[in-house]
Amino acid sequence: MWSPYSGFWRTDDGWIRTHGNYPHHAAALLRGLQLAPDADADAVRAALEQRTESDALSAITTAGGLAVAVRAERPDEDRALRDTPVLDIVRFPGRVRPPRRIPEDQPHLPCGACVFSI
Repeated sequence: MWSPYSGFWRTDDGWIRTHGNYPHHAAALLRGLQLAPDADADAVRAALEQRTESDALSAITTAGGLAVAVRAERPDEDRALRDTPVLDIVRFPGRVRPPRRIPEDQPHLPCGACVFSI
């Protein structure tokens, strides 16, 4: 079921998209907007219309809620992003080292997994 707190909302100077389908997300959204726990969608709408996009995003996310800015489409940039892989796997030539054994009682990643910070 779709939450009344999830959707596209107008702010004083733009639009945001919120997510409130889970109870803890809805509670954080209301808390961020300084609304009562039983506030309805009309109260959310009224609170957001009085805030700038930046202020609304900051208040909601600081409270642990989920909200993002809505941006206009940019066809050329959007097309380039669609044509670019999110992840690119590069294999380096040469001998592959056998996986190192890690004792079962130690936390570890699956053998051969590498983590890169992007």
